[in-house]
Amino acid sequence: MELGLVVLIPTSSVVVLVWALQRALIYFPDTSNVPPAEHALRGGEDLSITTSDGLDLGAWIAPASPKAEDP
Repeated sequence: MELGLVVLIPTSSVVVLVWALQRALIYFPDTSNVPPAEHALRGGEDLSITTSDGLDLGAWIAPASPKAEDP
């Protein structure tokens, strides 16, 4: 009986804690504007790609380092 309580109480506590904090465990992406590429990458450029269904996607492109080897 005591062993059951030793296992049941901590397990129940963890379940209750996770249930109580579940909103904090959900991923909420950052909705702020993305800065221009040159603010984060040296030589970076902003790129706009339009998909076949008309959706415009924003992207960054970074040039290869001059030290990069040609594969």
